[in-house]
Amino acid sequence: MSKGFDLNDMGQLMKFLHALQLQAQALIYMAQRAAVLMGEPAHSYAEAGAALARKGVFSPEDLRLYRSVVGV
Repeated sequence: MSKGFDLNDMGQLMKFLHALQLQAQALIYMAQRAAVLMGEPAHSYAEAGAALARKGVFSPEDLRLYRSVVGV
């Protein structure tokens, strides 16, 4: 295959999935840490995003994307 990726290659798909999972987890951890550092301890992933939105760190669109990554 000269361009792109072979979506029939399970090995490639698993690598992409793993990379996406790592990125999602990094985003969640950063949001939780940022909320705590801003004096807004969060008891859930969703609360961390809401806290950052209240502080003006996340725009409404950022919060929508964050919530889709978190799964709420």
